[in-house]
Amino acid sequence: MKSGATPEQMWSQVPTANKIASVIKSIQRGTITIPDSGSSAVTATISAVVVAKSFISWLGYTVAPSGGTSTYRVDVSIMLDLTDTTTVTATPVTAVTGIRVVGYEVIEHY
Repeated sequence: MKSGATPEQMWSQVPTANKIASVIKSIQRGTITIPDSGSSAVTATISAVVVAKSFISWLGYTVAPSGGTSTYRVDVSIMLDLTDTTTVTATPVTAVTGIRVVGYEVIEHY
């Protein structure tokens, strides 16, 4: 890059993959297990993030039958929330028989 280049000119020379990586500060993934027939919120602890610069993504869920039965509901509704700087909360919206395991991903930007 020649001397005296503008920031825009310098930025245009940065490979796209590096531009994308430069805006993400951290990515944290995990699961939260909600007990059989549990209807109250369950939390997971993550490394501290700035809530205003972060978002949470749903990575799916599984339901394990309880009591040895193979019958269970699959229309599970669970809300995910980044409650504070270090807490992800999973709150069941529908009652389900079975242990639910919910996957989440928290992405923090600079």
